[in-house]
Amino acid sequence: MSQLIAGRCAAYKKATKRFLEWLRTEEPVAMKRPQTVASIVAAARAYAARGGTVPGSARDDLARAIAVRTEVREMHRAHAQSESDADRAHDHFLAALACVSGLLRNATEHAREPEATQAPAPELTEVDENAFAALALDDDEAVYDIDTVELERPSGPQKLAPAVVDAFGVSEAFAASCLLLDVEEALSRITEAWRALRGGVCARTLLEATAVTNAAVRHVNSLAAKLEAEHPALATLEHVTAAAYLGDAISEVRRFGGGISYSVALSLVSDTAFGNAGQTGFDRVGNEEITKYRMINAISIDLLPTARSRAISHVEAVTARAGRRLSRMPAGAVVSIVAKHAVDRFVRPEDLTRPSDDCLSGGSGLLFTSQFLRCMEAGNMLCEPRTYSTPRAGYFGRPWDERHPARSTLELMDYSGGVIPALVFATFFESRLGPNQQIELPDLHLDECMPLWPLLRAQIARTRDRELLPVGLVVALHAALLSVVAVNGDERCAEVGATLKVGVAELRADTRDAQRALAAVDDKYGTLVTQNAKLGDWWLEQVWDRASTRDPTGGRSLSLAPGIVAQRDNALVLNPWVAGQQLLTATLGVGIGVGLTVVDAVGQARLVLHVYNALRRAGQVDALVSLDVLSRVLEGKALWFGGRAVANNFLKHYYHAMGMGANARPTDKNRALVPYEGAEASPVFRRCAALDLADLATDGALGLDEVLAGTRAAFAADECLDLRLNSLGVRLANLVDEMVDVCDLRAAVRAAAAARGGRRGGDKPTLDRRAATHQELTAALLIPCDMIVDPDAPLEA
Repeated sequence: MSQLIAGRCAAYKKATKRFLEWLRTEEPVAMKRPQTVASIVAAARAYAARGGTVPGSARDDLARAIAVRTEVREMHRAHAQSESDADRAHDHFLAALACVSGLLRNATEHAREPEATQAPAPELTEVDENAFAALALDDDEAVYDIDTVELERPSGPQKLAPAVVDAFGVSEAFAASCLLLDVEEALSRITEAWRALRGGVCARTLLEATAVTNAAVRHVNSLAAKLEAEHPALATLEHVTAAAYLGDAISEVRRFGGGISYSVALSLVSDTAFGNAGQTGFDRVGNEEITKYRMINAISIDLLPTARSRAISHVEAVTARAGRRLSRMPAGAVVSIVAKHAVDRFVRPEDLTRPSDDCLSGGSGLLFTSQFLRCMEAGNMLCEPRTYSTPRAGYFGRPWDERHPARSTLELMDYSGGVIPALVFATFFESRLGPNQQIELPDLHLDECMPLWPLLRAQIARTRDRELLPVGLVVALHAALLSVVAVNGDERCAEVGATLKVGVAELRADTRDAQRALAAVDDKYGTLVTQNAKLGDWWLEQVWDRASTRDPTGGRSLSLAPGIVAQRDNALVLNPWVAGQQLLTATLGVGIGVGLTVVDAVGQARLVLHVYNALRRAGQVDALVSLDVLSRVLEGKALWFGGRAVANNFLKHYYHAMGMGANARPTDKNRALVPYEGAEASPVFRRCAALDLADLATDGALGLDEVLAGTRAAFAADECLDLRLNSLGVRLANLVDEMVDVCDLRAAVRAAAAARGGRRGGDKPTLDRRAATHQELTAALLIPCDMIVDPDAPLEA
């Protein structure tokens, strides 16, 4: 799925590449290499002067690139008390794009503009031309009202260019900014999805909000991994944020450092602005304890002498390791520079009088969650658990109580302190029989339905680099907190926990009924189905035990703190997203994945639906809603030989669907049956377990909103979610027996089974009896229906 999804940076690069290739084809002389801002404007002016018509695809590409650049500009301005050199250079390039857009719009609408009405081509210095290498395209709706503009060169000292810039002007700073915009969009969609539960909690609304969150988290994780692969320095949220917002500080640090590398300067700026992983202590101002997860480090540097002293020591240590030349860099000056830039970017005067909703540094700021997680990591809370140990309730602030709903993730820090160890413990011991024995259950699609689990497992395995917390993991754990903020209050989180337990209890009962019903099956396929049902039941038992038993460690911890059960429940039962992931796995992996094997384990679904279709066509029974729904869910080549229900020749098509001819001999070998596929039976399974988005991709890439719209549409169209296929499989098998009694075929079935057993040697009596049952029922019911529908048609072989 990740290969289909494109973030802003990829969409921008694609649009820019196509636009510049078109412009270069049309104006090869003006578009000289290397391409610059001046050459792009000159090419657009030349094309407009000769009256060319701009194709719609080129206009769309330019508009898309401009829109992304405009988002980046607005994001920067929202985090600034004053304009920086980078902002001014960015605005200069936006003006150039406004000129290009206006010129090309004129070329299309007016065919040719008199040269006297055009502004002279801007005179750009070599420095300005090189600015394109660190910028690229940008502007907003105002672009489309501009014919031509005069361009002003950016003032102020020029910064040093970042280390990596590609052919389309995408720097590390721009790529980082695009990722932060993608993250903000994803978190916004996650919050919207969970707020829908305020109108009422039920299994379907819980599953839909979970599926939306899963898709958004996977989207961010994919984009973050791609960014890190292209720019290895951007491996953490703090580094990404520093690259996006603190470019001027990075440039100044590089000058102080005598031209140190971009990655070293980025690391210094990030650690100074947002703290390094080793800073886990408490600072005190008067009688107030200020923990590092409630403010960015740069602010505490301004307020607290101890924080400034730690920052200076850290800078000195890093620069000393970098080499003798850098050891003379004034650490105090570096700290002051970075703190000034960071405070300017992340402290807005209006935030002092009202709560901030800023994605990074507001009340539910992602940076604060990341800082708290780094404290937990430094305290060995995100590594392989040897015992179940959690901080005492109240250690990180006021304990969470749904009677007093949390309004932001900052109010959930103490909640997080207990939840994270519980999640790590549950993740590590998921499907584990021993220290080095973990069972793989691919048919349940655990990783696809529970994306938080593989992210945590990867972090647990990452024991040598304690300072690295990937962006994807931070966003995933932040999403878990946002689900609480959006849902908690009026006992809605308690309703979520009750919904999880009811769903798991129903599925456990269904799978155990299926195992009892299949206990006597003596063929290879039936045995395999029974094993699948047992594995599904085993996993459900794990979920039930860790959500219900008094000892959440399963006897692995010798001593339990008084509040440990409450912390366990907060993590696994009352957290909406975590509970939803478990219920989604149970519903799709066990309810549908295992259920599709159980529902026709002994051919009962094919027999009943073929008979039902024949009786309906012959006008012998009224419509039965449950069988109509099941027919639509299973419709395809697995149920019908031709893929669709037939209107006649019922007996022939039944035998073909069962892999044999109508006149097949008992000794003939049947064709292999087409299996039922979850992705075909359930649109939700297709989107959320199989991760199949191929039908949504129009031009080879998808935006997040398109993925989420496709996910919601799947829930609206899915009839399979409520069928309880495991239970239905048992009822259909019982229905076959009842049909034998109603048709008074017991004696005929016994005789036919004995005849088959005599030919086979009697080694599989259950299989013989089942085959005889199907043989006698189809002869008694399908042949009369064939005669009613078409009395003159011969029975075909």
